[in-house]
Amino acid sequence: MKTEALNALNKLKSLDLSKYPYKDILKQINDLGSIGSIEVTLGPTKPIFRARPNEDDGHFISKCQLTYKPQQFNKTYQRASTPQMTMFYGSFLPSNLEPGDMDSTVVAPIYEAVPWMRDKNTKGIKKVTFSKWSVTKELNLIAILQHGNYYDKSSYTTKLMDEFKKFLDQNPDNKEETIAFTTYLSSEFAKEVDSKDDFNYLISAAYTELVIDGGYDGVLYPSVKVDGSGFNIALTPVVADTKLRLDVVVESSVYKYFDKAVMDYDYQVLLYNNQTHFELEKIEDEYHSGADECLKQLGLNSLKQLI
Repeated sequence: MKTEALNALNKLKSLDLSKYPYKDILKQINDLGSIGSIEVTLGPTKPIFRARPNEDDGHFISKCQLTYKPQQFNKTYQRASTPQMTMFYGSFLPSNLEPGDMDSTVVAPIYEAVPWMRDKNTKGIKKVTFSKWSVTKELNLIAILQHGNYYDKSSYTTKLMDEFKKFLDQNPDNKEETIAFTTYLSSEFAKEVDSKDDFNYLISAAYTELVIDGGYDGVLYPSVKVDGSGFNIALTPVVADTKLRLDVVVESSVYKYFDKAVMDYDYQVLLYNNQTHFELEKIEDEYHSGADECLKQLGLNSLKQLI
């Protein structure tokens, strides 16, 4: 491994993130020199999913309520965003799923957006609204997948990583530097971070900024909240506004009894192209189970048991 790259990586690892050394992080990443990366393209019609908890009894009524956080409210570092750069976060399912791959379109979004779902010591009923977005123009992303614990969590990760390793073997000039940095970087993207300590997102957020500055639409990475079995993307607001279309909104009731949860679809709307406001309609068909059926699936007899 070249001395300059090794020194830059060691300096990056040694930074005290609690002091928010953002400019130093950008400098050390740039000082690494030429580093290989995994480029991924998501083509038109690819669905992207988001979830947002309903804070009260009201319904969401507009696209702007379900997309990226407005910049004026974006005050902290997140996994792929800074206080100066809000991002659209979403989840997706890879094509050509294999047995054992996660095949749910709602698990990763709800676990990402609703901490209550991840807490096995809680019970109750909450409203969560899901939105389905379709890619309308090709998305060009950089994937961060080197984290060893996630290698076999999905056939998608395994396939991309195997292809990346072959590429590095065929292009060995910066192989050591690339493996060292991408391994470190993916561990940063895989961090479990307390929301109070947003400085722990500094490195992944800074790298995302450099990816955007390099002309890409955003980044792709395994979902930490579902232990790497699902995938998230982070896109710039401009990309979200020009390359995604909001197609479907579904409001759901989530009945949760500690480590068990059942979801019931209550309201929905299918949007036409460029529609920005909508009114949800009650679901009355087989997709709506009702409280009694949901309680039965949880092995409960009364709603009082969820209080």
